[in-house]
Amino acid sequence: MKIFRKKRGDMVHNNRVLKYCLYAVGEIILVVIGILIALQVNNWNIERKDVAQEQRTLFQLKKEYTANLKEIQSKIETRETIISSIYTLLGYSAKGLEKPHLAVVHLNWQRTYINPTYDGVAGVTEGLFNSGRLYLISNEELRERLSNFSGEVSKVTEEEQFFVSNVLPEYMHYFVFNYDRAQMTFLPENYNFLPSEVMSEQTTNLGRLKRLVSSEEAYDFGHKGKLIATMDSNEYSRLLSDAVILNFLRDILDIHMTANAQSLGLKQKIVMILELLDQELAAKCYESDYKDCD
Repeated sequence: MKIFRKKRGDMVHNNRVLKYCLYAVGEIILVVIGILIALQVNNWNIERKDVAQEQRTLFQLKKEYTANLKEIQSKIETRETIISSIYTLLGYSAKGLEKPHLAVVHLNWQRTYINPTYDGVAGVTEGLFNSGRLYLISNEELRERLSNFSGEVSKVTEEEQFFVSNVLPEYMHYFVFNYDRAQMTFLPENYNFLPSEVMSEQTTNLGRLKRLVSSEEAYDFGHKGKLIATMDSNEYSRLLSDAVILNFLRDILDIHMTANAQSLGLKQKIVMILELLDQELAAKCYESDYKDCD
């Protein structure tokens, strides 16, 4: 700097004003260029950090929506089982209970008060919105789909909550006050000696219920020493001729069919988000050496 000041002083002293002005302009240009280079380096560092953060976020979103896909598929399958059972019960109501064993009737009826609810995860997505860092997602279509996802979830959960909060309590209240449940159930042999987890597996596990769809298997389940039947066919006949119960069953059927239609739409949205995430991750991993790409 002393050299520059000495140079300027010599030019002023020697009355070389024009050269001094040109020299001053040159100094300004050098300073400006230095500032621009510094800004560019800083911007490049910020961009590099954002790219790395985007990659981490994309991986986290993929885990989140993979879990959501599994969750919604599980609920769809559960509702399909419930819907099938309600149709079966309505068929029994129309044709009578002569053919099916009561264990089959009971298992189908038991499904009607299962309340599947979508419990997806949204921590990463909500974190992007709450922190104002959605800009990290460079793909515009992906950003838009993430923005709309909570609204799609609401369509499903509103129907579910209506069932859980309104229809199910009324349905169970009517049943409890009008029917003797002790005459409409069955118990495993040695009931008092079975641990609770065995009871759960043999009486309420949804997977077990799905496997007992056929009347033949349910008949075997009820008559080969596995169950102590305490069911009264008259009580079930009364149940399936009760107009109030039948109306409840039709309402529950409509709710689950609507919820499943909405769930299938939500599932498709999740699949599309996962496809976009895969595309972005493939592109980002190709362009970088991010360690989680392996």
